[in-house]
Amino acid sequence: MKIIEPSVEFIAATPNIGQVIELGARNCYKSEDKIGEGTDEKLFNQIVKQHHHDSVVEHGSITLRVVTDRAMLAQITRHRHFSFSVESQRYCSYAKNKFGSQITVIKPHGLTKGFPVWQSAMRQAEHHYFAMIEEGCKPEVARSVLPNSTKTEIIMTGNVRCWRQFLSLRLAGHAQKDVQHLARLMHEAIIDNGVPEYLFDDVVNPAK
Repeated sequence: MKIIEPSVEFIAATPNIGQVIELGARNCYKSEDKIGEGTDEKLFNQIVKQHHHDSVVEHGSITLRVVTDRAMLAQITRHRHFSFSVESQRYCSYAKNKFGSQITVIKPHGLTKGFPVWQSAMRQAEHHYFAMIEEGCKPEVARSVLPNSTKTEIIMTGNVRCWRQFLSLRLAGHAQKDVQHLARLMHEAIIDNGVPEYLFDDVVNPAK
């Protein structure tokens, strides 16, 4: 059994995403002649942050690879306007060498006192999974004993409007700590790879 932390990898974003959003917005008013240095952020602040004309931000999209557990997958996929491609437990046999002939699990965020109990439960689940495989069960049947902590990988694509809503909800104080942590990793991956911070600063830091 392998225990890992959740992680996020930036895959792609619409090139010049801020300018593309500005172009879409300015087409509404036929004010393309006003495009210049820094006008994308200024217009965004005006029409999205002040007037909530959110449809224009749908012109830019962002794709991430998210490594998380099956419990977080259930929460993430509630955001139905994203496109998801998810590692399949039906077709992926963790008994094969490509998976290290073991299951991989995500340690719950902040787990301390209950760690030995959780670790024991994960080992038992792994044992029963491989026992079922050895009995001739297909992975689609054996997966029934796998826990919510089982690692999964998601290719997740959404437009900026989707991401703004996701970050707003999943970084909120009432959200589960695991999904808050994951949302922070997502936001960092997006900003660290050149997507303008102004597209998200108001939902990530509502007091701004």
